[in-house]
Amino acid sequence: MIESNIFPQRAGLDQVMLRVLLGGAHHPQIINDTKEQILSKAIKEIDTVYGLKAQPLETFVQLWPKAIPAI
Repeated sequence: MIESNIFPQRAGLDQVMLRVLLGGAHHPQIINDTKEQILSKAIKEIDTVYGLKAQPLETFVQLWPKAIPAI
């Protein structure tokens, strides 16, 4: 999700803020990865979809093990 498209005040004029959600019912094992591994996977996915021109200025990883229960 390109969060800065919805909330433009969250990024500078020449910046983009993205939110990446990983895991869920289809990939629950990701919760066992380190935050560094999860961040690396997220950056790789962003690069695959958008093609990165620079490394992120800031990153934040929040783990929610029971956020979306598998049915």
